[in-house]
Amino acid sequence: LKIERKIFNELALLDDFKNCTDLKYNIQLYISDNNYIVPDFYSEGCGAIGEIYVHIGKLKSSQQDKIASDILKMLSYEKISNKSLTKYVVIRDNVLNKQLTGKSFLAESIRIFGIKLLNINIDDTLRDELLKTMKRQDITK
Repeated sequence: LKIERKIFNELALLDDFKNCTDLKYNIQLYISDNNYIVPDFYSEGCGAIGEIYVHIGKLKSSQQDKIASDILKMLSYEKISNKSLTKYVVIRDNVLNKQLTGKSFLAESIRIFGIKLLNINIDDTLRDELLKTMKRQDITK
């Protein structure tokens, strides 16, 4: 979560978000009276909603399902709110970027729905910390 938060803080430096004075982290957005989503970031003023993935390397099937589910949540909120939103998937790895822009159904869905992929760099110390965490959680394979 520390790495995700650091990447969120770096979003403000990107051209897409330079004028987003209301960019919020982990905000509840209601899609009905009883259901809400919590995207990693949202800006009503800039019309932006997104998810941050700090994974390094190729995704397992369940991790691909998580990204697909998060995209569905963003699309649902866009539909129910009747707003035109730029939907983002923020990643930090070239292997993952290749997988999400390749020939899979998930990659094709990302293209079809106009989801914007942003590949954010993190420093070597945070990268090493992330790799250690992934190894402890056994998600490196």
